[in-house]
Amino acid sequence: MRLGFLGGDSRLVDALAAALAPDHRVDVPDVRSDPWAGPTRDALHSFRGTFAAAGRLEAVVLCTWPTASLTVPAAAIAVEEWMKHVEWPIACWSNALVAAVERCADGGSVVVVAELPAALDVAGHLAHVVVAEALTALARSLALAEGQRGVRVNVVSTEILTAPEQPMGSPPPLRSFPGRAETEVAGAVRLLLDPGACGITGTVVRADCGRAW
Repeated sequence: MRLGFLGGDSRLVDALAAALAPDHRVDVPDVRSDPWAGPTRDALHSFRGTFAAAGRLEAVVLCTWPTASLTVPAAAIAVEEWMKHVEWPIACWSNALVAAVERCADGGSVVVVAELPAALDVAGHLAHVVVAEALTALARSLALAEGQRGVRVNVVSTEILTAPEQPMGSPPPLRSFPGRAETEVAGAVRLLLDPGACGITGTVVRADCGRAW
């Protein structure tokens, strides 16, 4: 399998590399940078050309960590912070996802890994939620558009970065909550990349140890 990575947490990359032997990796421009700075804007424009040099890939994993770094109440988010921590990350990761789908060979698979806390845990994490929901909507749209050539586009959502120290409500059914990138998350990604998942597309798989129940 010719597997490519975009962005990515090193733990996830290493875990998937051990099983799938990827042959290409491209780092996405840092979404936390000033979106209006020339170097960052230029890096985003050149990214697509760099990734295109990989040629056609049978599978692409887009790990969007960090999607956002703003953890404050929604009412306290200023317009400038919203632009930097929400709109710019959406633009950057959306650009990367479209590029991933473009480079995916017919019959291939694209998996987006995004941080999406459960409803009980969203307080203070509005930026994470909005970015992840936007990418999920785009993934579903691309799954519909690319299905005619057999390309599957799915999302693995996690709560590794946003898990509370003391969860509200009932405890998650699996004691390993919030999970680890190299185990629960990597396992969900491998599941979606497997040829046996040929009928799964436009779907969100929550690798959150059951926290969303």
